[in-house]
Amino acid sequence: MATHLDDLASHYDPDLLLPIDGVLYRIPAPSIGEADRLRPKLWGAEARVFGPDEEWAECIKILGTAYAEMVAHEIPAPYVGHAGRTALIYFCSGPQGGELARAHWQFIHITERINVPKLMELLGEEAERIRNEDAAREAINAKATADGR
Repeated sequence: MATHLDDLASHYDPDLLLPIDGVLYRIPAPSIGEADRLRPKLWGAEARVFGPDEEWAECIKILGTAYAEMVAHEIPAPYVGHAGRTALIYFCSGPQGGELARAHWQFIHITERINVPKLMELLGEEAERIRNEDAAREAINAKATADGR
């Protein structure tokens, strides 16, 4: 016998809710056709040519009526762009969209506080140090085995 589940719309809200400066903005979920149109711009071959003007236009479009509300509330442009990009990620990233959007929403601005190139350099140096220690340990063990210890 087939499993019969209840209507998804009765308990799942597909919209995205974004709080900005004390106001909760509701971003309506796009249709599957619209998400499919946008997905290659974010993750496919079109991503390489998805420039800032086109991205801004898509942010405005995906924010829908929330964009007009943000304009009326005089929300700073960077906040609006951040909200739009978060919505694009949320709606156009498949099943992991929620996780990716949450990470983007909370952490993308951290690069303004952290010197990412320096961090990557330090992490690379640490990884190299660990590899060298492991190689030295293996060489010592191999020598000890060869000497019969």
